[in-house]
Amino acid sequence: MNEINNVSDSLEASIAKDNLFDIVGSLGDYSLDKLLDLGEGIPIISYFSKGVKATIAVRDMLFLEKVVEFLRTVGEVPTEQRLKMIDKIQSDKSYNEKFGKASMIALERFNDVKKARILGQAAKYLSRDELTFRLYKRLSFTLDRLYIDDLLFFSSTPVISRLPVYLKSDLETLGLIKSEIVTKKVDPRTSSRGAVQVDAKIKWEITRLGMFFKQIVEDKPLELFGGRKPEFPVGFNEPEE
Repeated sequence: MNEINNVSDSLEASIAKDNLFDIVGSLGDYSLDKLLDLGEGIPIISYFSKGVKATIAVRDMLFLEKVVEFLRTVGEVPTEQRLKMIDKIQSDKSYNEKFGKASMIALERFNDVKKARILGQAAKYLSRDELTFRLYKRLSFTLDRLYIDDLLFFSSTPVISRLPVYLKSDLETLGLIKSEIVTKKVDPRTSSRGAVQVDAKIKWEITRLGMFFKQIVEDKPLELFGGRKPEFPVGFNEPEE
């Protein structure tokens, strides 16, 4: 447990760095040497690079790649907003875990660096007080459950009915889209059987959670249905319009 707390604390300290984007923003690749060169400036990199370079496992390297991509993205937000976000979450007794720990657990689970970038984008919205911490954690869970190509295909596809059946099933399970069976009686005079029949089809719609998820993946301003900007930080349990 102490090890987990140490890593999450070092991740929070990294996010709070004053010149974070200047340090990681120009990194061209994630080679071991270049990652470890960041050690002095980034606490979480320093935490992993205390030992001999050769002792760092492949799993650690993959984790550090995701961490750097996450930091590079959230580093685009001014330091003051990042610090305010961390302090706000730490002081809220309704949350049972800190921002650093929640982000660290999510990054460790992700199987693609692109997911770390999207989580960093979600952290940008959180830093600007545009979404709640609960929604941030819900988005991290959703990112973990979806295959990255399916996730990007969903975010770029405007018509839900064009999505593959298996993907619609996954998205509905995660609460990003919803289905409704629409029925219509067929006039018996036009029916070949001469009897009343019911024509049924499935109607698919994106949910509010799904809409916000797409906007965050595409790094666009959050908007409610109808193009209105939310008046308060967005949560995931608000009623659909």
